[in-house]
Amino acid sequence: MKKPFVQKPIHPIHQRLKLCWWLWVVLAIIIYPLSIMMLTDANVVNGVVVQILAMLPALLFTPAIMRGNSPYVLIFASIVTLVYLGVAGVLALIRYYEGVGAGIWAMRLVEFIVLLFINYYLFILLKRLPPMHKQS
Repeated sequence: MKKPFVQKPIHPIHQRLKLCWWLWVVLAIIIYPLSIMMLTDANVVNGVVVQILAMLPALLFTPAIMRGNSPYVLIFASIVTLVYLGVAGVLALIRYYEGVGAGIWAMRLVEFIVLLFINYYLFILLKRLPPMHKQS
């Protein structure tokens, strides 16, 4: 006997996804360059510009993440954030083995964990959205 399809709430997962998304954007664009500037003599403006350029593909998905109702766009956003997750993990390991300061390594580790949560919430949201073939 088949169980009936039960629609689970989307709103709480979407709220958590938006919170993690903005946390990651602020962390990557502002906090990471500031921490680099405090530990080295690097220019913070150049760091912010480089981070914005590096995050441009992800920033293009910000409106879709804020709406959270288009499965097609969210699937592409999930693919892009999986790439960022891989890069963040590799950079965290590289910074650890380079022996850089604990602050820089910790920032990369926090970025990896936030991206892990973003991908988790995207996966849950995509499972809870109505099937793509049944949308009007």
